[in-house]
Amino acid sequence: MSSSTQRSRIKPIIVVGSGLAGLACARTLQKLQIPFLILEKESEVGGKLKTLVTAEGFRLDHGFQVLLTSYPELKNFLNLKDLKLKPFNSGSLIYVDGKVNRLANPILHPQFLLSEVFSSFISFKDKALTLKLIVVAQGGISEEIKKISTIDFLKNFGFSLRFIDIFWKPFLTGVFLDPKLSLTADFFLFLINQFSSGRVAVPELGMQEIPRQMAQSIDPSSIRFNSAVSQFAADHVVLASGEKIFGERIVVAHNPSKNSADYHGVENYYFTTAENLTWGSWLVLVPASTGLSISTIAVMNSVSSAYSSKPNIKLLSVSIVGGGKLASISIEKIQNELRKISGLVLSDLKFIEKYQITTALPKLISVNKSGYEIKNDIFYCGDWAVSPSTNGALMSGRLVAEKIAADLKNEPMI
Repeated sequence: MSSSTQRSRIKPIIVVGSGLAGLACARTLQKLQIPFLILEKESEVGGKLKTLVTAEGFRLDHGFQVLLTSYPELKNFLNLKDLKLKPFNSGSLIYVDGKVNRLANPILHPQFLLSEVFSSFISFKDKALTLKLIVVAQGGISEEIKKISTIDFLKNFGFSLRFIDIFWKPFLTGVFLDPKLSLTADFFLFLINQFSSGRVAVPELGMQEIPRQMAQSIDPSSIRFNSAVSQFAADHVVLASGEKIFGERIVVAHNPSKNSADYHGVENYYFTTAENLTWGSWLVLVPASTGLSISTIAVMNSVSSAYSSKPNIKLLSVSIVGGGKLASISIEKIQNELRKISGLVLSDLKFIEKYQITTALPKLISVNKSGYEIKNDIFYCGDWAVSPSTNGALMSGRLVAEKIAADLKNEPMI
């Protein structure tokens, strides 16, 4: 858009929310030379991506969150090198049959090649099908695939019920936050393709570094913090303070639904211990069939040492899928499960913090390609409008900004 067009438009695009979708929208508008104003109710950018640094020097992400480095939208908004990403090991540790078993990607961890080939923990058929799945995921997505759930796809593909139970269900439950794996298989295959070509990682200083980096190139005068919006209209918003702000378009960069029933929830607990846990940078999966409450465990400062200011203290991130439904689980019960899984006494296991996130990910059955919704001439965007992922949130913000730019181009100037 030309500079004369910019001067002709007095009112900016109002973007409500500075999560990934809101920042992606703003960054895209900026690239297209369209003025905007971000209104953020908190004192810092990030939305759901928050990292708290405790007085003891521990970095606590608001829920267990990771970045998949191969997501296609990242190149539009992030400099991955500057994030100083720290990768998890490729594969996982799985607690089954009373012990922790390793399932490693022998391509990225060739030192485990022989042990993986000859391990009887996973059948040869399931190993071969996993390799076949990676190849299939690189091909096109048929219309039939878009109609069946992920769980049905896994069964139809030929995986054994045991492998689905001990690996696919706990792994994908951690990704989707949906134990039923009801999301259609096209998104699952997209993820498999991304997992096979990238790494799961966290920024050295925590997940909030992602939105912070996105906001660095935005003029501070284009972001207003501590500005909660209470009312929306097609051409203005009203802040909780009563102030009315007019805009050329209004973009609400979060899910319009406030009903927790429209989301998958998760509970995230942090613990510390000085005992010699040997899990390193692996993600530990705990199948639901074990009867335990824990879903996943990660030793965060084994992945990035900056997550703990005390090198001899392990920082454990423990996730339990189910949100508010699991609020009755006691800290003591979780501690006992950690002792059982690790096989260690963990006498110094200390509870640090708990995050109960009832609106962690939107409940979606299928992927939405439109990227946004328009209701009463107000634009809505977010991961819920594409797919429950970082890539979905970024894509949604970009698409709604491009839609607005196309609309403005066709409108007469004042």
